[in-house]
Amino acid sequence: MESSETVTIEQCEKILRNYLGHQQFKDGTYKVTPISKLDGFIGKQHHLWISYETDLRRDTKRFFLKTLNESNPVMLKLSKEIKAYEKEAFFYETLVPVLFSKDIYLGDIVPKCYLCEDDIIVLEDLATASYRTAIKNESLDVHHCKRCLETLAKFHAYPIIFEILKSRELGRCYYLTEDYGDILDDKVFTEEGSGASQFFQYSIEGLYNLIDILPERTIDKEVFIEKLQEMLNIMMSAKNGSSCRQTVLHGDLWGNNFMFKYGEEGIEDCKLIDFQTVKYGPLAFDLLQFVMTNTRRSMRKEHESDLLQHYYDYFSKLLTRQGFRPDEILTEREFADACNIFRLPAKIQAVVDRSITLIPEEKYLEASKSEEAFSKFIFEERSKYMVEAFNSSSTYRDIMTEDIIELNEMLIE
Repeated sequence: MESSETVTIEQCEKILRNYLGHQQFKDGTYKVTPISKLDGFIGKQHHLWISYETDLRRDTKRFFLKTLNESNPVMLKLSKEIKAYEKEAFFYETLVPVLFSKDIYLGDIVPKCYLCEDDIIVLEDLATASYRTAIKNESLDVHHCKRCLETLAKFHAYPIIFEILKSRELGRCYYLTEDYGDILDDKVFTEEGSGASQFFQYSIEGLYNLIDILPERTIDKEVFIEKLQEMLNIMMSAKNGSSCRQTVLHGDLWGNNFMFKYGEEGIEDCKLIDFQTVKYGPLAFDLLQFVMTNTRRSMRKEHESDLLQHYYDYFSKLLTRQGFRPDEILTEREFADACNIFRLPAKIQAVVDRSITLIPEEKYLEASKSEEAFSKFIFEERSKYMVEAFNSSSTYRDIMTEDIIELNEMLIE
């Protein structure tokens, strides 16, 4: 096999062994190609092509390869602070096998993993199986939302089922945080002074500057800042405890982290990707973050109750199939109460997320040209980029105007 700075010959052989399930293959060749000019926000994304020969045939397999972005010191430092690689490696190397030990198979909702090593993760390339994301930065319709919610319900329910089975085995209450509390800790809403907390705070300051240029001057900026800061203090200091059953959360549920497979009848399957922000907390927060991040206000007014009910019904069905009574784990009343509690925090998270993900791609490319420019983009000059996007992009302007007005109404209720 040929050599590469991204992946080694030995690693490619491990990937092939894990993919094929045996060692009966002959040395071949491999190459690594970048997927796009704009890498993933936390790391770099590549296609890994491995050609090999068995007794039956000669073949080439394409994999999806992720690495930390060592060429960007600012992003590398932030990635290490939030333990982005460690969290995703934990998900594939530890959580997936731990759940499988109780016959709980996550493979029906996530891509297969073939290597986690040296800040490299190699996964099944879902695109080769005809999976694709929805159109970037476009809101999801009801049908897509419901398929995502079914996948999310499985992602939330499977760890809960494991905890119940483990509790029965031990004869006492067991939660995954008992063994994996550190890696499942929230590394984004964390102590002041960290890169993650600064990243979030500069986004909030950007929102304050957007208020000044909203087409409709209907917001009292001082009241908005006061109320939002009160809520942020609660979010930063509390662990979001509630009567809602807690579980493993994804933490970054924007539309591009779902991949869909389509057939003649529409969506055939939906998988969840990118586990660099997994944490442990109330499932209602993850659920509402997804809804708030991927839909427009007009759609939520008409369909939000139906979407939340669809999630709960599907979640309950999963528990029932495993022989559990859903009302002994999470009653419908407890679920509704938790959704009310976390609706505002989830909205804040969604507004912050969209203020970044909706910035036009060319602005990211411009900021990535130097370490100094990227540092300013991430931190000091975030407001400038948000204001520029607001003035130049009608999509950004429409959605952020709608989001900020809605957030203001929720804050002063």
